[in-house]
Amino acid sequence: MSSLPTIPNTISYAKLATGLCAIDNFKGSLFGKRLTAPSSPLTQSIVTSALEWGYDGGAVSSTELRQIANYLIWLTSPYFQTAQYIISNTSGGGSVVPPTSTRPLPLDFVVSVSSPIPTGGSGLSIPAYKGWNLNFDRNGMAQNTTNVGDGSSYYSWDRDLALFSCSPALQESELVRLSPI
Repeated sequence: MSSLPTIPNTISYAKLATGLCAIDNFKGSLFGKRLTAPSSPLTQSIVTSALEWGYDGGAVSSTELRQIANYLIWLTSPYFQTAQYIISNTSGGGSVVPPTSTRPLPLDFVVSVSSPIPTGGSGLSIPAYKGWNLNFDRNGMAQNTTNVGDGSSYYSWDRDLALFSCSPALQESELVRLSPI
């Protein structure tokens, strides 16, 4: 059997539980009656303040403090256990690494057997461009991503996989520019 939280911990948990209760009650006004018994965040806040006052030097005995703390735990149920878990869980939720906001430089080359897309090639993986949109210029002319069916050049770009492909295949000495946008 677990022991009751200390008075300072009860105060901390109850403050968070009061907020959780207010959020739950507000959701009830938006989405219909809540399944949990409606409780008053105002009442919870008043009892939390009374316990805090008593603990910080109010004329209250330790037995009375424990009784108020027990009442507060009951009053803030079921939010109290959620608050206890949130505050006690020190493992954290990990970190989010923001993507780089610096746009990579365009890739310019003349098609040859040793170019990024060699003569006769039509595809390339460009990991540095992952997450960016892409413009493709072929011989100084912007290309479209739509195949209009007239034999003209077009391309595709998968920004999630960073895969580029063009049609028709590139020919020797063509000027190519791939620009992330």
